[in-house]
Amino acid sequence: MFRIYKGEKESKLATGNVLLVDVILSTSLITEIFLRGAAKVIPVGDMETLEYLKKKNPEFVTVGDYVRQYPEIFDVDIFSAESFDNYDFNQKTVIYISYNGTKRISESMNAKKHYIVSFLNFSKVCEIVKNNPSNFCFLLAMSEHFDSDEDISFAEALSEYIKKGTVDFSKYLLRVSSSDVVRNGNLIFKNPNLVELSLKLDTTDIVPYTYHDKELGMLCITI
Repeated sequence: MFRIYKGEKESKLATGNVLLVDVILSTSLITEIFLRGAAKVIPVGDMETLEYLKKKNPEFVTVGDYVRQYPEIFDVDIFSAESFDNYDFNQKTVIYISYNGTKRISESMNAKKHYIVSFLNFSKVCEIVKNNPSNFCFLLAMSEHFDSDEDISFAEALSEYIKKGTVDFSKYLLRVSSSDVVRNGNLIFKNPNLVELSLKLDTTDIVPYTYHDKELGMLCITI
């Protein structure tokens, strides 16, 4: 039903309306950040871009997977429940970098629009795609270091729901919670709050999407 593209090698093949899946972490976290009131998210694919944007716009909030490597650069530590849960994102512009998810955005230059999808907004995503599923494709972020059953699980769950109108979420969520990145990802299994977030189902009808920001001259994410 859906075309499914996986990781860096296939990202350039993703065209049209792209459902970006990086369940652990970025697509769940970006959706949660908007749920907490953020005004805009700037997805970046490398630290040089993040540092440049932060230097030019010190009021922007820096968030991302590289926080433990470069703690002095990031305003929020996503691997600390206290830091992430207590940060006020309301009306903030957030610069976000992830190991895989935000990189896929910059790599998939043939995409018309990226939709940021996760279990948090599952039903709303289904509502968006159900009438014209052929107009959408999946781009799974896919880790370079771990099997990515969590992203495949989401794509299969959504495909099943669109086809049958029902789905057994328990088996798909179990695949996420027992995936390789959860079991062996050092920063993930030490922070179960991130896994718990990725397993939340239909907590919002917010489906963030990319657009070209003329002022910044780059792709940004809005709602």
